[in-house]
Amino acid sequence: MSSGTCQGRVKPDAVLFNVALNACEKGLRWSDALRLLDEMPRRRATPDVVSFNTAVGACAGGLQWALIIGLLAKMHLSAVVLDLLTFNSSASGCVKG
Repeated sequence: MSSGTCQGRVKPDAVLFNVALNACEKGLRWSDALRLLDEMPRRRATPDVVSFNTAVGACAGGLQWALIIGLLAKMHLSAVVLDLLTFNSSASGCVKG
C-alpha cells in the first residue's frame, strides 16, 4: 500500500450519516439529527430521501411539528423527492405535535 492511501480515517458519506441519523431517531435526539443533516453538505455528503425521512422521524418522535414542516420545505429546495414514508412520518408527527 502506498503512503497516504490509508490514514485510518473514514470519509463520511450519506450512508454513514444515515446510520448516525437513525441512531438519533431511535434515541429521540431530534436536535442532534438536525445538526447531522446540516453537517452533511459541509462534509461533501449529499442528504437523500433516507436522510430526510430519518430526520423527520426523529422530529416526529420529539413532537417537533414545526421542524417537520421546515424539513419538508428543505427537501423541496434540495430537489429530494418525497415518498410515502415522508408523508406518513410527517403526518404522524404533525398530528401528535
